[in-house]
Amino acid sequence: MKKRGLIYLVLLIALSIMGAAFAFWSQILTANNTVATGTYDVVFSSFTAPSPSYGASFSVYQVDSHTCDISLNNLYPTCNPIFNFTLQDTGSVPAKITDIKIDGTSLITKDKDLDSDGKTDITISVSGISTSGPNSLIGANNGTLSGLLTVRTWAKLSFDANDATANAGGNFTFEIDTAQNP
Repeated sequence: MKKRGLIYLVLLIALSIMGAAFAFWSQILTANNTVATGTYDVVFSSFTAPSPSYGASFSVYQVDSHTCDISLNNLYPTCNPIFNFTLQDTGSVPAKITDIKIDGTSLITKDKDLDSDGKTDITISVSGISTSGPNSLIGANNGTLSGLLTVRTWAKLSFDANDATANAGGNFTFEIDTAQNP
């Protein structure tokens, strides 16, 4: 019995020495790192309305960085204002145009009934940019992409196609959706 107690004692001392040795030779390493991702921010850097003509007036109000409200007043038949706009990627990540919307509808060309008479008063089209191909990419670090928003009015606006002003008007929202370029 004394022999067995001695063996347990020696075993306990050996395990204690091994634990102390392990604790002495082990160490916890902690690494503190900072991870920085790129920024992504595409904005309308410019959006200009054409000069008014024959009493018609056009204005652009920028709602947020990628949405503008456009107002058309005193339109006349065959009035075709062309709005110039430029998108700019102020972030460090390249961007891609994923959608072009007019009044929330995902279309590049949109017919619109301004006076609710059931007849198409204007056609809205976008050129210079697309949602696919090389005209959909905007480079990082202040890269730009320019396009045109064309509004074509038709003679239907007036009872008399020769009338110089039909006094038609309306508003629509123009929106560009973008995503990080994969």
